Amino acid sequence: MKLIKNLIEKSHFPKVESVEHELKKVGLLRIGLGIILFVRFFEIANSLYFFTGEYSLVSLITLFLIVLFTFGVTVPITTVCLIFFIRFFDTVSSTNTLGTTILFETLLGMLLINAGQYYSIDNLITKNKNFFTRIVKSIYRVIGTHSKESLTRVYYLLFLIYGLISLGALGLHIQDEYWTQALTVKSLLSNSYLSTLYLEFRWFEKTFPSAISLFSYVGIVGQSLFQFSMLFLVFNKWGSFFVKWWGLKFFVISLLVINLSYLPHVEIILWFMIFFPIKLSVNKVSIIYDDHCNLCKQAMLFFKKYNFNNRYLFIPLSKNRELYESNNLTEKEVKTYMVGWYKEKIYKGYDLYYMLLKANPLFWILIPLFLLGYLTRLGPIIY
Repeated sequence: MKLIKNLIEKSHFPKVESVEHELKKVGLLRIGLGIILFVRFFEIANSLYFFTGEYSLVSLITLFLIVLFTFGVTVPITTVCLIFFIRFFDTVSSTNTLGTTILFETLLGMLLINAGQYYSIDNLITKNKNFFTRIVKSIYRVIGTHSKESLTRVYYLLFLIYGLISLGALGLHIQDEYWTQALTVKSLLSNSYLSTLYLEFRWFEKTFPSAISLFSYVGIVGQSLFQFSMLFLVFNKWGSFFVKWWGLKFFVISLLVINLSYLPHVEIILWFMIFFPIKLSVNKVSIIYDDHCNLCKQAMLFFKKYNFNNRYLFIPLSKNRELYESNNLTEKEVKTYMVGWYKEKIYKGYDLYYMLLKANPLFWILIPLFLLGYLTRLGPIIY
């Protein structure tokens, strides 16, 4: 661990700034990973049922463990069992892929982090004092509590593992002449089995052959550099930037365009875990609300509960008269609309809610609905 600590200090690897917010982030990623796993293994179990006419015991146990993992029930024990049964499941059904290897690394990370401390049934149990509380707390004490430094070390360890796996994958790629001749990307994208947009890419290849060849060359060179040098590039500011965003870009493109089973889904979860720690210094959306209004207080409680990335700052009206007056706001405005500001710009009502959605990835799914409200002008009217 001392070696890893020294490497982190000399590198530009992202550092954890808040243990609480980081554990909340990992709790949400745990839920997302659980949903991905349930869909994937349920589909396989259904396919096997089509041929055998029954669900095997191992498939039922695996799905049950995934449900426990997703809802956060004795997460450390469940995670260990899940690693074992997923390996058994994939071996029996012959569905083992690179995605499973990356999944084991991701589950290892969640085990070392104690990923069930937030947004879980375990969290609800530990808030009460009963027999089960002591059991759950004792389970989590096996790993222990984390500091900012220890969480960063876990992330860096996961990055080292991923870097070594990528280096091994590159060793296989360079034995393929399609890879060394920079033909892999354009061949993959125009393949009807591997690409979901193969017709579009075939048209592009016929219409702009030089452009697709250049795109394929850049893709191969960039991916080779990423896989071969990522462990060293993080010791340079721009190298670390390249590793972070090239990796995310590659995973997203793989998810949207290439049929790689659940590999890109798991890689995105892993990448957000290790390369996107919650930043406390990021500009916050400040909200002035009427703390004597029950509806306003309930709205604030909702946003406080899901303020996992620390982007909201809550300011009660009754205790901050000078603050809202200094921003040329009246008490009537604040009581009539929920008012706030972001980067020194004032937002009111519907506009403020839109900013709250943009600041928190949990609510991004609602942004199209709010944009529709702007286009139809119904949003501000309904508000």
